[in-house]
Amino acid sequence: AGSTWTNMLPIQMGQEIIIHPVDTMKMLVSTGNLGVSNFVLKSTDGGANWTPSVPADFTGKTLLAQYGSNPDIVFASVADSTTGVGSLWRTDDFGDTWRRTVTGAPVVRVLPSRYPFSDLTVFAATTGGLLKSTDGGRTFGPTVLGGMNVSRIEWPGPALVVATSRGVFVS
Repeated sequence: AGSTWTNMLPIQMGQEIIIHPVDTMKMLVSTGNLGVSNFVLKSTDGGANWTPSVPADFTGKTLLAQYGSNPDIVFASVADSTTGVGSLWRTDDFGDTWRRTVTGAPVVRVLPSRYPFSDLTVFAATTGGLLKSTDGGRTFGPTVLGGMNVSRIEWPGPALVVATSRGVFVS
């Protein structure tokens, strides 16, 4: 590995890759906003062929996060810095179908619990505040950290650390 390279997906801006941990032939790739018409592409044959997975309604940076207790659950967070619009999508079947769970401020990061078998909490960092889900990311609601730009969230253990436009908070 690493001696020779082959371009398996010639796009202008690849963002993130999720490889299914059980069926490693299944892959999702998020793309950026440089002329790409779909922001998540899917391969079921190890990258030989790619198909659009989520219809793009706007362009922007798309980040992917896999839900730990079920590798078929993946979140795609979209942040469009040119329009100030964003959304969060969720798939329960590794990209065959997607459902939008959040629309509004750009979603810059999604962070599922480190203990997803016992804790269904998922946080979403947006430019309009921190959102929280207690049902595994099916629905999200506001937290007390609303109305501020959340640029980073980390959950290294029992404490949640959030970097915002008004400081760094810990819970």
